[in-house]
Amino acid sequence: MIMNRHLRNKAKILIIGIALSLNLVAVSQAVTSKIKVKTKMANIHQGPDFKSQVINQVPWGTVLDLEDKRGKWYKVNLSSDKKGIVLVGYIHQDYAEEITEAKEDEKFKAIMIEGEEPGYKGELITIRFKDADVRDVIMYLCRIGGLNVVFDPEVSGKVSCDLRDVPWDQALDVILKINRLGKVIEGKVLRTGKTNRLIKQEKDKRK
Repeated sequence: MIMNRHLRNKAKILIIGIALSLNLVAVSQAVTSKIKVKTKMANIHQGPDFKSQVINQVPWGTVLDLEDKRGKWYKVNLSSDKKGIVLVGYIHQDYAEEITEAKEDEKFKAIMIEGEEPGYKGELITIRFKDADVRDVIMYLCRIGGLNVVFDPEVSGKVSCDLRDVPWDQALDVILKINRLGKVIEGKVLRTGKTNRLIKQEKDKRK
């Protein structure tokens, strides 16, 4: 038996990351470990000086590992040579910019927020399921929220719950959590799968 009572208008959804449970939100710690070339072609010097030998050239958009910064120069790691030795060089800050990203072990870390809800704004619903297929439940909630849904092949399981007067997006997060699932929302499409698999996919996309 499924009961659904719409108590207020749909609210816009703000997705900050992968929120995995009631009263849990995703947090990230900003770190800088890479730089990105912002000119058509940039010289890599042997030392932090324009007079030092140019040892390489890299095109616009190239991402390099940042080892250190000396004044206005970035010390970067280049690809290994034939002997497996990592080459280092220097690029001036006029030709590159630092990339701020989140540590992988922090990006999907959840923290408890005492005494407040993590911004759920979906319609209040009342639902009751007994041994329902988890995919059917997720699709039902996504339809309420106006989202399309794509499942990873590994998504399976049963759901039994009795939730009353809770935001639909909160109900979704709770059901995802108990099934050890995460979510990524891109536009109007929600993609869900095992949390570790989603994290790996997001890491691969940034390579």
